[in-house]
Amino acid sequence: MVAAVEKQKLVYVMNRNAASNLTISSPLEAHKTSTLTYSVAALDVGYDNPIFAAIEIDYGEADQDPTGEALADTEKYLTYYELDLGLNHVTRRWAEPIAQTANLLLSVPGGEGGPSGVLVVSENWVAYKHEGHAEVRTPIPRREGLAPNRGTLIVAGAMHKQKDLFFYLLQSEYGDIYKVSLDLDAQKENVSDVVCAYFDSLPVATSLCITKMGLLFLAAETGNHALLQFQAIGDDADVVSHAVQNESLGDDSEAAAEVAPVFKPHEKLRNLRLVDEIESLAPLTSLLAADLTQSGSTQLYALCGTANRSSLRVLKHGLPVTEMAVSRLRAHPVNVWTVKNEAESLYDAFIIVSFSNATLVLSIGETVEEVADSGFHTQYSTLATQMLADGGLVQVHSSGIRHIRSDKRVNEWQPPGKQAIEKACTNERQVCVALAGGDIVYFELDETGTLRDVGTKSLGADVCCLDLMPVPENRVKAPFLAVGCYDNSVRLFSLTQREEALLSPCGVKVMDNRPQSLLLTSLRSNVIASSTDMEFEEEDRDEGVPNASATTVQTRMSVFLFIGMANGQLEFCTVDESNGSLGDARKRILGVKGVSLSRTTVNSENVVLMLSERPWLFYSWHGKLMLTPLSYDGLDSADSFCSEQCEEGIVATSGDTLRIIALESLGEVYNQVEVPLRYTPRKLVQIPQPQLAALPEASPRQMLCIIESDHNAVSVLSRKEEANGAANGDTEGGDVAMDVAMDIENGSEAAKAAESNGDDGKEKEEAAADKEADKEAEAADADADDDDDDDDDDDEADEANLKYRALPPGESPSWASCIRLIDGVELETLELLELQGNEAAVSVCTVAFADRGGEVFLCVGTVQGLSLHPHRFEGCFIHTYRIAGTSLILLHKTPVEDIPLGLCDFQGRLLAGVGKVLRLYGYGKKRLLRKCENNQFPRMIKTIHVLEERIYVGDAFESFFFVKYRRSDNRMIVFADDAQPRLVVTGQVLDDNTVAGADKFGNLFVLRLRKDADDDVDNPSGQRILWDVQAKSGAPNKLECIDHFYVGSIVTGLQLCSLSAGSQPAIVYTTIHGAIGALLPLTSKDTDFYNYIESNLRQEKPPLCGREHMSYRSYYNPVKDCIDGDLCDQFIALPAKKQRQIAGGLEMSPGEVVKKLEDVRARLL
Repeated sequence: MVAAVEKQKLVYVMNRNAASNLTISSPLEAHKTSTLTYSVAALDVGYDNPIFAAIEIDYGEADQDPTGEALADTEKYLTYYELDLGLNHVTRRWAEPIAQTANLLLSVPGGEGGPSGVLVVSENWVAYKHEGHAEVRTPIPRREGLAPNRGTLIVAGAMHKQKDLFFYLLQSEYGDIYKVSLDLDAQKENVSDVVCAYFDSLPVATSLCITKMGLLFLAAETGNHALLQFQAIGDDADVVSHAVQNESLGDDSEAAAEVAPVFKPHEKLRNLRLVDEIESLAPLTSLLAADLTQSGSTQLYALCGTANRSSLRVLKHGLPVTEMAVSRLRAHPVNVWTVKNEAESLYDAFIIVSFSNATLVLSIGETVEEVADSGFHTQYSTLATQMLADGGLVQVHSSGIRHIRSDKRVNEWQPPGKQAIEKACTNERQVCVALAGGDIVYFELDETGTLRDVGTKSLGADVCCLDLMPVPENRVKAPFLAVGCYDNSVRLFSLTQREEALLSPCGVKVMDNRPQSLLLTSLRSNVIASSTDMEFEEEDRDEGVPNASATTVQTRMSVFLFIGMANGQLEFCTVDESNGSLGDARKRILGVKGVSLSRTTVNSENVVLMLSERPWLFYSWHGKLMLTPLSYDGLDSADSFCSEQCEEGIVATSGDTLRIIALESLGEVYNQVEVPLRYTPRKLVQIPQPQLAALPEASPRQMLCIIESDHNAVSVLSRKEEANGAANGDTEGGDVAMDVAMDIENGSEAAKAAESNGDDGKEKEEAAADKEADKEAEAADADADDDDDDDDDDDEADEANLKYRALPPGESPSWASCIRLIDGVELETLELLELQGNEAAVSVCTVAFADRGGEVFLCVGTVQGLSLHPHRFEGCFIHTYRIAGTSLILLHKTPVEDIPLGLCDFQGRLLAGVGKVLRLYGYGKKRLLRKCENNQFPRMIKTIHVLEERIYVGDAFESFFFVKYRRSDNRMIVFADDAQPRLVVTGQVLDDNTVAGADKFGNLFVLRLRKDADDDVDNPSGQRILWDVQAKSGAPNKLECIDHFYVGSIVTGLQLCSLSAGSQPAIVYTTIHGAIGALLPLTSKDTDFYNYIESNLRQEKPPLCGREHMSYRSYYNPVKDCIDGDLCDQFIALPAKKQRQIAGGLEMSPGEVVKKLEDVRARLL
């Protein structure tokens, strides 16, 4: 059964056809008008007619009653619907009134496992109900400190069933987990008791799922999702609630509080253990893109989470890297390798470090130490080394080849004519060296274990690099040799021909720059249609693989040639395994330093490590080829590393250090660093660097300011007051809290004294005292939240992130808020100010007041005693703080008449959106001074952006307004607005005529003012008449919507930026569900290409649920001039036949289409 919220219910019958494929019947209707459905469950009835249970309420009479009296008498019903399989018809079988707060149904096993029926979960109660069975009702245990007038609402539930056992886990809105079980009679037909016991406390989930393997997956409402393992099933629970037979008790929270047991939540998990986490940014409230670390790559600073699970996440482009060990060497090495000492060994035995005139051999064990009797020539610089298939080792140096056989015998080969070996490459069975003058000599390992000189070839140009790919599976040698020469050519030679045709050329490429490194390897990738795909498809049909019409993505191993050039450019292309021809060449710029290549393995798959200014990794992820940087320092050389402690690692050199690192995970574009916050973060701004440079006594810091606020929360100082009051008496506790509050508030008086007297020393003392007071408050918060038992166990450290929700305070409204200064590089909190008097910070900006010589101040908009419903407040203010090094000093609070949601720096003054008034403030000693204002905006100013003389105002209900500030007559005049109302959430100015915005329904749009529009509005009749005309008829110019796209989630942030050095600027947006996306401008040629790809993929790759793609992207307004890039990227997942069909319409090959798609994405990252 599929039920809508209102009226409609559809029942589908599932069957299997002759081919055992699942089929679905036409729907059977079970509609009921004027009915709302809260929850649906399927009963366990064995082989009888299927029965579905639903929580319903009939609002027909209440809808017709204007007085509202009928609503109070409206009841909720538990209704059974039966599907008669003989008549193929759905009937309403049974209905019974239930609690008004019932919101969830859970099915009870039937047959031999239980009595069937359902659990009806309501606020404060859980009850068993079934047709013909009396109701059995049990109160839900209540958390200690919960007010009697507050209920316990269950938000998620799951059932676990074994052969002779079943139980339920329910979670409340506070995060508490309850175990519910049923006491049955001997026949398992009647329920005598519903047992509800407190189990554990976890973050609030949107859904719970218990697997058969004994794992619990928690899809968290905010923050990371968790996978937990059962350590116990709560049989020894301390707090247990049983069924109550008193029918006089109501369903409200006061009645439940009389009989429900009280528990104190566990500080540590007792019955569960955290196994793994899935990182989630939801909810993502704000974003700042900036390169604060000066690394050349933009970092994304995202405000995530709510309440005690809130955090600042720093996202850096690249894969996360774990550093295992670092050791300093005696000189700067040239290269590094790892080798095994036995063919059957799983782990590497030696690390070979090559210097300019020597070689260092290190053994790998519990410790890494130097080896003197390895058989290697240590007085030469090693060019290449390898363990051969027979268990022997080969070392190539400038004077020859040293073959150390498994029985410790040594064979030497020296080049003819005392020529020097300049380059070398090896694999398990083949060795190739390049001599001075351009000759290459090729060796193979024969049956006797001897390296045999097979052939020599003169190239006519000096060799600068060469490579042999590893021997493919089920083959005796690698088929190709790649050679790069100083004439900027890369040549591919065949090694599978007869001796007279050995080293015959089969491919050549002329490069733009000198190749520095070559690498041949095989990677798994999606099948891209080519001339050989017809044979591949025929083979698939013979083997029973789904044909091109199926949706299964085909992957196969393909040979790639990677070319790293001296100018920092990378080029890679495919190699046809049948004839060695090169195709599908693609280029990427990795930096300005030459690119070195090495092969390694991650997750048992081949990957390519590329070293330039920073390390990059090329790998295959679910058949898709990805090139991603590593979040690590630059490396000079690297090779794979495998030991008992690190089975898939990388040994590398950087400067004069030897390092062992490991990759944590693949497939991620960004890695995260998490900084915990105190309350829900709202906004963040960057403190301008010139302000810090002006202070010689302070070290320059890249600082961020974050405002945090929580509704229905208790502040840290209030908790400290309660804790001290409980320990030392209410009077003393109140005095301590008052002292801390006075220290914070007295920052204003200290600032005034410092300003009037010019006493910098006193200002420093006040800032230090202010900072010390908040450190005490921070320590009190940590003491209240942390467990007294300080254990360093790793599991407990991980489980510290599984914070449950605190109880709301009894009084309402109650706000907790703070202002935090944080170092953007070291990610440490420098200053934290708690707001007092039930104030909540709602906006923040930095202002370089012209009246103060351009000194940067911090302005924070606050609201006091805000009630969300109904909307009212006690007062609103704009706080002005002076930035003294790493401290904030409150100068003054300016009261305003409405909530200041928008603040912005404008020409040395503060531009504030106070309710529907746009007001310009100047700096004053005791408060901000009004300079001018415009009070003709419709509802509430949400966003303010400025560009030169123009001001871009986003109204929370009426879209954007373009405002011109006239300095001559000190007026702000609206000269353009939008004809369509939009509920603006955020915005970003693109140029002086264009603004991008997002509304609360998940729409992204771009508005533009025509170029010939005049912003000089003439007003001969006076200012008041001009305002009156604007209020009635709008601005003289109208904005045009040039782009519109439905994202599907509320967009919380927009920023125009470049995500990496040299990349194209893009509009980066964030959503409330934790997604980060980008809008990239396209040329007209690219637009035609993408329009064609998108239109075809709408037909070939429909959504899983069958919804039409165009209809989805046009949910509120028709999609306009915006292409879904994620949909276009699905081209590579199409079968080869469909790829050829779509590419043929563009007169391109499928490989060229894929290359075009990747090139456009490469412009972003």
